[in-house]
Amino acid sequence: ADVYTTLDQLGDALNERAKSDQTKTRIAKQISAVADHVKDRPHVTALIVRSSSGFDVVGGGNFMDELLTIAGGRNVMGGGENSYPTIDRELLLKLDPEVILQTLPGSAPQVLEQARAMWKSIPDLRAVKHNRVHLLTEDFLLLPGANVGRIAEIFAEKLHAESRP
Repeated sequence: ADVYTTLDQLGDALNERAKSDQTKTRIAKQISAVADHVKDRPHVTALIVRSSSGFDVVGGGNFMDELLTIAGGRNVMGGGENSYPTIDRELLLKLDPEVILQTLPGSAPQVLEQARAMWKSIPDLRAVKHNRVHLLTEDFLLLPGANVGRIAEIFAEKLHAESRP
């Protein structure tokens, strides 16, 4: 909803309301298509990670949590008052998500390798055990803007991909 409001404000400020309306329509179609695609699938427990360490995560009450829900996921960190908490290894093991979506926009190969190594160090975690840790490097992942529909599509694709033992 905040993205739509911002698009309206930008369209008005730039005297480009038709373009902002087109963008809102595109986003709404993407979101609707994702929701329709996953509506009959079981919800997948997931964790969105926002750093290479694996412990800076996304909680509830923000656009990423909302997109995860639309994509058929259930955020294991949902609820609470902190939208972007830092957790420890013990809590991560207790949460034991089926899928991990690690957002590393534009990260260098060394950062991606560091993230892979971190997950290998926790082999008992369900997402690791079933090869369902996804390193996402798209530049727009952490930005609540015109690409939120695309983020929902990426989340749905990763959440509902078959696991590869």
